[in-house]
Amino acid sequence: GGRTDPSVAEIRTTVKCSLIFFDSYVKTYLLPDKSNKGKRKTQVLKKTLNPVFNRSLEYKIGKEELKGRTLSLSVWDWDRFGYNSFLGEVRMDMSGQDLTSGIPSWYPLQDRLSTEDGNFNRGDLLLAIRYCPPDVDEEKKKKKKKDKEDAGQLQILVKRARGLYAADSNGLSDPFVKCYLLPDKSKSTKRKTKTVFKSINPIWEEVLSVKNVTPESLRFRVLEVTVWDYDRGTSNDFIGGIRLGVDVDEFRAAGHKVESWMDAAGDEVTHWKDVLESPNNYVGKWHKLRPTMDSRI
Repeated sequence: GGRTDPSVAEIRTTVKCSLIFFDSYVKTYLLPDKSNKGKRKTQVLKKTLNPVFNRSLEYKIGKEELKGRTLSLSVWDWDRFGYNSFLGEVRMDMSGQDLTSGIPSWYPLQDRLSTEDGNFNRGDLLLAIRYCPPDVDEEKKKKKKKDKEDAGQLQILVKRARGLYAADSNGLSDPFVKCYLLPDKSKSTKRKTKTVFKSINPIWEEVLSVKNVTPESLRFRVLEVTVWDYDRGTSNDFIGGIRLGVDVDEFRAAGHKVESWMDAAGDEVTHWKDVLESPNNYVGKWHKLRPTMDSRI
């Protein structure tokens, strides 16, 4: 008898292909404001990978304030049940944008960026500072009796801020400024301004003075200036800050043990040196606020 061939199993696979489309829309914020008031959205364009929106989203804002903002544009896939999916984002620092050309440009979409990671501007602070030696200290000239303290004073004129982080749900903040002359963080060197309510462009024009300091002692002190959002009944929210002082290498050269607060850099160093070299004269400068006071060294 003949041999029986083994049976052959035939497997058929059916592959079904389908095109993927999105129901896309664009959402914008002028960071750091992420409130509902600061949100703008386009219409939803359904079932397309190449949407054409042709929609203008407008913000009413001054040119100077705009320089302190970051424009966030994110693309989303709309879901009828509310589970919208993030597709990508573009962020633009408005301080360096040419808003007069009117020429459209393509920008690659990026992965989601956190608004808590410091990737956007926390705002700018304008300070004018002077050191007044005792012999020309105007405040002491007004006194009838000579003060026993034979040192001068540091005067910090907190002028204004622009484009501050919007810490409150209304898209604004209630900012105040706090100063310490490090390494001393006791009440003896703590100074505070008044609170300006409902503003991200506050004007203080307030002088904070630290008395009984000499130029020699100031050279290796650090002026820490921080901006806070006042909250009644809860902890105040940190907005940003700076540290003014000499470069850490100068501390090392003078034999000081390096501490975490000796991390002034750039304009923070330049401003402090200009103040020490110009007694009796206010030296003013805008400073970009750090998003965190964690040490840079």
